[in-house]
Parts: sequence; structure tokens; C-alpha cells
Amino acid sequence: MKNHGVQPSVLPANLFWRGFCPVRTGRINRLKQGLYDRMKGKKFRFSLESVLKLRRYETERARQHFGQVVQARQEQEAVVLRMAQRLIDLPESDRGPVDSATLQRHDAFRQDAQRQYDQACSELASCRQREGEARQRLRQKHGAEESMHRLHEREAIDHKKAQQDAEGAFLDEQAASGYFRKQRGYRPSSGHPSS
Repeated sequence: MKNHGVQPSVLPANLFWRGFCPVRTGRINRLKQGLYDRMKGKKFRFSLESVLKLRRYETERARQHFGQVVQARQEQEAVVLRMAQRLIDLPESDRGPVDSATLQRHDAFRQDAQRQYDQACSELASCRQREGEARQRLRQKHGAEESMHRLHEREAIDHKKAQQDAEGAFLDEQAASGYFRKQRGYRPSSGHPSS
């Protein structure tokens, strides 16, 4: 006979007369303990917690990058406005007699201002393109984070349901075992009082 780690000399002899089996009782106690552990509520732990943290970090980085790109675009818009105003404010010509050297200087100055304005406009266009790309990246990262949040909520609901099921099973088992104990303990006496 296997003793399964239980020393027969340690157990009282009268336990065996009542149908005590150390192996079966140990399994039942482990089962009850497992049910009790589930019933009392082990703390919920999201299985993909590290992935969720990574998604939050990536979303925050994308949000910061998007903010920087928007700020750069706004600054470039201000530069373009200044350049446009500078082109508008350039005098067409000096008052009075104008020689060809002065005209060439004015023309060179106007061309330089136009070139700077064109550069600022092309830089603004690239800023807007980068802003669109950063916005798209932010949407993707936010969408990935949201899907992880939904998965987290679903796992939390499943965990709560499993706890409630375990609690119900534990209580059902307790009620059934109490009922069977009462049934075994109830012995009708042969001398019922007759009326």
C-alpha cells in the first residue's frame, strides 16, 4: 500500500474506521483549497501587461512627435507670412531718377526675397506632409493601444466571470457536502412515536 507521504503511525486508528482515506482526503482538500483561492479572488493580472505598456509608450512618443511637427509647421507658416509681407513692402522703385545699377540692385533684392519666399513655401509644404505622416502614425499607435485596452477589459471581465463561477461552484460543493453530511448523520430510530 502506498502511503503518499502520510505516515500511518501518525494518524489515529479510529479515523480508518470512519472511512478516512488520506490520499482521497488530500485530493479533496487541495481541490477545496483551489476553489477557495479562486473564490476569495486572486488579483487580476493582464497577460499582456508589458505589451500594453509598450503600446502606451509608443502612443505617447507619437503624440510628442506630432506636437513637435505641428509646432514646426506653425513656425514655418509664420515665416511664410513674414516673407510675403516683405515682398509686399518692397518698394517698386526709388523716387526720383533711377539709374540701371539701382534698378539691378532692386531687381536682385526682389528676386532674392522671392527666392526666400519660395523656399519658405516649399518648406511649409514639406512640414504639412510631415504633419500628415505624424498624424497617421499617431492614429496607428493610438489604435493599437486601444485594441490592447479592449483586450485588457475583456480579460478582466473573463477573470471576474471565472471568479464568480468558482465561487458558485465552491458554494454549491459546500451546500452539497453539508447536505450529504446531514443525510449520513441522520439515522431514523426504530421507535417512532405513533400518534
